[in-house]
Amino acid sequence: MTGRSTASLLGDLVAQVADLFRTELRLFKIEIDEKVSQARRAVIFIAAGGVLLFAALIVLLDAAVEGLAAAGLARYWAALIVGFIVVAIGAGLVFKALSDLKPAKLKPQRSLSQFSKDVAVVKGQVR
Repeated sequence: MTGRSTASLLGDLVAQVADLFRTELRLFKIEIDEKVSQARRAVIFIAAGGVLLFAALIVLLDAAVEGLAAAGLARYWAALIVGFIVVAIGAGLVFKALSDLKPAKLKPQRSLSQFSKDVAVVKGQVR
């Protein structure tokens, strides 16, 4: 034993705990920034999906008009096939983005887990 006083040891513990929590706060901020970026990308995917779904609607409407206006089956079916493909791509983008925006995926898991561990360590050292 080095002969340090209890007050000195307690002061060191408080300083180390404060430093630990500052570090955890920095990690938390970094992780929140990552989650905000993830949400931003998801919003972009939703917008892209919406644009594609709108284009699909135009193509499908054009197909309906072409089908009624002309008896030529080839153009009508071609427009329908293209329209359904665009719908599938747009819907896929929107579903992907909505999945990325679920609260569980935006939660800063690593920081919360590490913070819980740190609290347990501090509680163990204080006892």
